[in-house]
Amino acid sequence: MATRDELYVKFGIAAEAAQLFETDLGSLLLCARGLERGWHHEVDPEDARKLLDHIDRSTLGQLLGILKNCVSLDYGLVDRFASAPEARNRLFHRFYESHGFKIQTDEGRLRWWLILKFYMANFSTHGRPLAK
Repeated sequence: MATRDELYVKFGIAAEAAQLFETDLGSLLLCARGLERGWHHEVDPEDARKLLDHIDRSTLGQLLGILKNCVSLDYGLVDRFASAPEARNRLFHRFYESHGFKIQTDEGRLRWWLILKFYMANFSTHGRPLAK
């Protein structure tokens, strides 16, 4: 059975996976907009900085909405991306509230482990979890 420390590590890995997923989407959006605006032919650092600042201020849901308008996604990705903001918010804002006391028992720690494994799968790249 997983120890408390192992569960806290697992939570950190899941949180990192969620953050990297969001960062990857921002990078994809920056790339798509750069291609649209012809930055590969003529650079525009000021416009690029404005776009990057806008991306950095955007929520995951907002990034996904913007991204859908500038790149086409297959249906599998659309479905996965649709669930990502809710999963990210549950992980960061409600996980401990919902599961905090469950860490006290073996059964509760097993539940934590399985739920965190689900979150990590939600924020995977190329169908592979970012971490074990």
